[in-house]
Amino acid sequence: MRIEDIIKILWRRKFYILIPIFIIPIVAAITLKFIPPEYESYAIVYINESALKHPQLLEYGIRINLEERLPAIKKMMKGDQRFFKILGTEKPSTLTSEYLESILDKKARMKVELKGPGVARLAFSGEDPQQVRAVVQRMIDQFIACTFSPFQGIGDKLRAKLVRRDQILNIQLRPGLIQAKTKYHELKQNFTPESPELISALFEYQNWQEKTKIREDYVILRTSEIIPLIGNNINSALLSDILEPALLPLQPFKPEKVRLLLLAVLTGVGLGFVLTFIMEFLDHSFKESRDVEAYLNLPVTGRIPKV
Repeated sequence: MRIEDIIKILWRRKFYILIPIFIIPIVAAITLKFIPPEYESYAIVYINESALKHPQLLEYGIRINLEERLPAIKKMMKGDQRFFKILGTEKPSTLTSEYLESILDKKARMKVELKGPGVARLAFSGEDPQQVRAVVQRMIDQFIACTFSPFQGIGDKLRAKLVRRDQILNIQLRPGLIQAKTKYHELKQNFTPESPELISALFEYQNWQEKTKIREDYVILRTSEIIPLIGNNINSALLSDILEPALLPLQPFKPEKVRLLLLAVLTGVGLGFVLTFIMEFLDHSFKESRDVEAYLNLPVTGRIPKV
């Protein structure tokens, strides 16, 4: 098939192309009128994780890696207690199926994404721009609270670690020290300083003294390092910052009218071409003299023009 033949087919079937090009965008425009606009507001939050590299915190398993904890943070934020705080409402006593569907839809609209080391994007979409912005602002508060939740009661956790260390010192070392000391003083009364029994008891007593002293010094050292972390240092070291606050959305982000209308036009063009060649394939009538010659295998001797 030559290019001239394709042009003739397109011209002959031009209405099969033009009608979809006009009809489909018109139908799409009318449909868009009935689709409510959706607005989206978002905020960018930065979590400073540098303080989490403190060796004492890492030793006790107290750390926040935002990338690792993000799934847990999302789950906490979508829990009933925090989720209804984010919405700014109270959980109703009775839940209907329609209300549960709306809750699931709102949870799906709530987005928490990691955009870089310590950087998270919080977003929410809905039909009311004022409400959307307010929800994102409350999301920021809950996100920060969930992020720093491992540090709730950190002072009690660290003090408990110190108490357990002191208990280990009392249970394991001090009884042995007391026993070695008692044995040495008993032998000292019955043996001369040069006797092997007394020398052995003295060596054992000094060994227990050394081990106990090392352990006591270790606990004192750890206490001096950890106690400041229980105070204000842990709060000042872990800071969060709002890089981009939640703004009031002025333009809807859904539906994308220009994109959808352009897609409708392209769909109309494509459908028009498809219909054109389908109708041409199904039409077996003669269009030109050569069609008759090919069918009858006879030459055309004359043509009667259309009057």
